[in-house]
Amino acid sequence: MSSENPTTLLELHKALCLIPSVYPHELPVSTYLAEWLRSRGWTVEQQVVSTTPLRHNMYAYLGRRRETRAVLNSHLDVVPPYVEIREDEENVYGRGTCDAKGSVASQIWAAEELRAEGRVKEGDVGLLYVVGEEFDHIGMIQANKLEISPEFVIVGEPTENILAKGHKGVMVFTLEATGKAAHSGYPELGKSAVEILVDVLHELKNLVLPVDPYLGANTLNLGLISGGVAVNIIPERATAKCSVRVTTDISALWELFRSVVHRYAPHVRMVEGMTFDPVRCEVVDGYEIKAMGFFTGEWGFCLGMQRWFSVGFSV
Repeated sequence: MSSENPTTLLELHKALCLIPSVYPHELPVSTYLAEWLRSRGWTVEQQVVSTTPLRHNMYAYLGRRRETRAVLNSHLDVVPPYVEIREDEENVYGRGTCDAKGSVASQIWAAEELRAEGRVKEGDVGLLYVVGEEFDHIGMIQANKLEISPEFVIVGEPTENILAKGHKGVMVFTLEATGKAAHSGYPELGKSAVEILVDVLHELKNLVLPVDPYLGANTLNLGLISGGVAVNIIPERATAKCSVRVTTDISALWELFRSVVHRYAPHVRMVEGMTFDPVRCEVVDGYEIKAMGFFTGEWGFCLGMQRWFSVGFSV
């Protein structure tokens, strides 16, 4: 397959995957895609998201009508580390081959085929590909400044070729436990921050969290735990970074977690981080649907849309 001037879906997919785009270094792939689309007759806008390093969202449409009925959307960044693309007789492997350059390539090729058949014309479809989805969703948040209001947004995410009926939200928090350092041979002189942290984490993990009948259960992940300085020293400090995949009201969940942590004051404090509400998508009759356990950065843009869909694409 050639990646110099892709003329098939698989060639375009490979060309995109050959370009590393681990956050925040998406510029080479966004520049490549913008140039390729221009060569196919698309009008392309490159929206500056940051200057250090330079990062662009990319919005493309046909002709001069930038306001389109539908927008096809996904993201250009990938999680670390970069894994080079490879293929066998049946599959393609490598970073971004699924999430989400598979979606990007499939969406573009579908639009190109419909255009060639005369079924898509100026004003029908736009292509919006953003940066930063895997980290802070800054690309999609900045996309609001494009001032476009499509009737439909179709989002490409790794949904196993199933139409998403919704995506769980996210809430992130850090627990900081403080004890008193001492030599482990004299435990009566100290107070272990690790033991305090273990107790509060055990209580949080055993909470009965609410369940949404449409999106399913809230789930707590104890992602990172650290503490102590040496095996023979009672640890003075310990921390845990946690996240929740959210399906119900976030404010009620915060109150539930605060009520537990409060009982361990002043030895434990909770630092509340980013939150994103769960999102419900449009569904189409005749398609298999599923609530997705992961969040989608398109939240930041699509709240103002009339209707939006989330679906995975395979190449």
